[in-house]
Amino acid sequence: MPLLGSLIFVVAAAMATAFLLHRLGLPGARVVGGLVVGIALGPSVLGRIAPEPWAEIMMGGAELRAAVHHTEREHAAWRFAAGAVPLSIEDIEIEAERHRLEVLPMKQALREAEDRHARPWVILTVLIAVGAAACGALAGTPRRTASALDEGRKPHHAGFTAAAVGAWAAAIPILGTILAFTLLGYGALDATTLVAAAAVGIGAWTLDPIDRRLAGGKGGRAELLRAGKIATLVAAGLILVAAWRAQTGWGVLGVALLPIALSGTRLAKRWPVRAVRDLVLLPSLAALTVLRSEFLLETPWLLTVLLIVLAGDGRWLGWFLGLVFSGLETGRGSNGAGPLEASPATPSTETAAVGVLQNSLRRSLAAIDTAGPQLAVAGAGVALGLIGPGVAMSLALAAAMLDLTAPFRRRFARSLGQTT
Repeated sequence: MPLLGSLIFVVAAAMATAFLLHRLGLPGARVVGGLVVGIALGPSVLGRIAPEPWAEIMMGGAELRAAVHHTEREHAAWRFAAGAVPLSIEDIEIEAERHRLEVLPMKQALREAEDRHARPWVILTVLIAVGAAACGALAGTPRRTASALDEGRKPHHAGFTAAAVGAWAAAIPILGTILAFTLLGYGALDATTLVAAAAVGIGAWTLDPIDRRLAGGKGGRAELLRAGKIATLVAAGLILVAAWRAQTGWGVLGVALLPIALSGTRLAKRWPVRAVRDLVLLPSLAALTVLRSEFLLETPWLLTVLLIVLAGDGRWLGWFLGLVFSGLETGRGSNGAGPLEASPATPSTETAAVGVLQNSLRRSLAAIDTAGPQLAVAGAGVALGLIGPGVAMSLALAAAMLDLTAPFRRRFARSLGQTT
């Protein structure tokens, strides 16, 4: 099948590009590599160089599409000729309605043909999103022990506090995304709006080694992961409402919840799941997510800029406020030796408050390695029809920006850890 072979080539090219960027030491290789391949082999580049072969292989319905274009050209020619003929307004409206009724079933048949043709792309994209979510959950999941979960706190209090942090972490980017979509003309409860908000508000799968140190030892890492699961549950609730309203796309909910179902397992100790996630699955998912998107014409650029800001700054602001207001800001130090407190030599209340704010900011920056979860929701959402290609491109670009800015975020967080 030409489409399946083309998809395999896209996946292989995405993995090769990501591997090359990774060997060159460039940031964001796992998402950027896939995006470059998806845009190059999509309608923006290859589709313009060879439009007919690209459309036949990637979109399907070539004969129906040609028939629709032929009929629309005939209708346009009639409207042009009607301008030179004295026809009444009623005659023009009757003819326009006849044209609409003639082309409507043809467009419906074309959409159905494209949907049938796209099934391999849908299945492969969803499977890779599921695999990325599974590997993300298995990558370095900490063991749950009493000392790691809670040091100096009662278990029920720690759980309640983590819930508050997770709620804040999800609420700020989610509400900001819904507001942005509403201002740009989308409905606040449209499936597209809710899925995009869920993608921007979802929690991290796990913490990478650098972020674990920034989180403040085992106790801080466990607290952030527990709060991240709460944020993911909030995002899953939005996806559930979106799927119910659209009556489709229920699989996106499974992609979001799979990491929670797999949390705590030790299967990751046997397999290099982190490398598989970063060098195989995420590049492939990024390429497939944008493969059918027109980069220049379909991408809503103002919305893209807003999503980039919300996915980065909105996330850390939510985490920061949650950590400050909930009391989780007094975690372990960056070396895991003990709680961060004001030095006895500097008993000033102002100095202690500054230390608390710095610690909260450092830990909030450690919790936003969320390019993978955001991309998984975007890929599954566009494949299952909950969001359109333009919004999927916006979410993928926002995920790439998260990965590209990760070194700067971690460098800044380390500088905060050294001053607390």
